[in-house]
Amino acid sequence: INRCDTGCCGCVATKGAPEAVADLCHLDAAALTRLDEQVNALAAQGLRVLGVARAAFSGGNFPDIQHDFDFEFIGLIGLADPVRPDVAPAIKECTTAGIRVVMMTGDYPATAASIARQIGLEAGPAGIVSGMDLNRQDHDTVLAHARQCNIYARMAPEQKLLLVKALKADGEIVAMTDLRVQPVGAKHVRISGIQPFLAECLQSLPEFLN
Repeated sequence: INRCDTGCCGCVATKGAPEAVADLCHLDAAALTRLDEQVNALAAQGLRVLGVARAAFSGGNFPDIQHDFDFEFIGLIGLADPVRPDVAPAIKECTTAGIRVVMMTGDYPATAASIARQIGLEAGPAGIVSGMDLNRQDHDTVLAHARQCNIYARMAPEQKLLLVKALKADGEIVAMTDLRVQPVGAKHVRISGIQPFLAECLQSLPEFLN
């Protein structure tokens, strides 16, 4: 929120997931269709996509909810987050060692697919599964996807936790590289960090070889 010098008027700006920002702007069906096409075009380039909107207001009384601002959709921002050069070799090493790699991201499926191509990660027989898909599925279907799918998109922290629980229930040993989701999982299920997990594997390797 940016106010003028007198404090009587100002501008409200917001950014976020394009569908959430579009909802604040109350876009009609035709505009939503065009927006979806533009989002997919940016996501297919491997970009992370944000929507931006603004609204004007006057006086000191704010609406009770964000939806009551008269937001105008401004446009989309595509952010490039290049893959580090050591990721693809690391994926290959894991695969060679018999370690299955699963991508869980909040990005769009098209973005996830682009990144997966760059790092050499196959989606698996189930294709790319979204967090919304998981929410609609029963336990057995989630478990079936956990066994077959290697790429998950539009995943919220609780959906990532659901998937981790399914993998562990299926007898898998799960290690995670993104520590940002660790606190969420740690409250409900023991999740190993990747470094201590690999250290434990290396310590047991001589015994395994003997």
